[in-house]
Amino acid sequence: MERYRNLNGNSNVVSFEISDDAIIVMFGDHSQYLYNTIKPGREILDQMQALARSGQGLNSYISRVDRKITSTGYLFALRSFTFNSFYGVVPESSCLKR
Repeated sequence: MERYRNLNGNSNVVSFEISDDAIIVMFGDHSQYLYNTIKPGREILDQMQALARSGQGLNSYISRVDRKITSTGYLFALRSFTFNSFYGVVPESSCLKR
């Protein structure tokens, strides 16, 4: 995972990993959430990926659109993922729907 730059200095986002159709975001409590083109959708995903790359605003954005995306995010207990060109992001561990 790539370390989040946290340019504002007050983010709970620690790191992220981006593929063409998904982003995994790790927070300060080590929880990891998967967001993709299906849930919460391409528009929100594109914005999240841009904010992650810029190093600022991702945590605030997730908080602002929380009602839309936290119900569709997936909480992964372990930090092991595989990017597969056919399936996209595939967890190597079981996941719990939040």
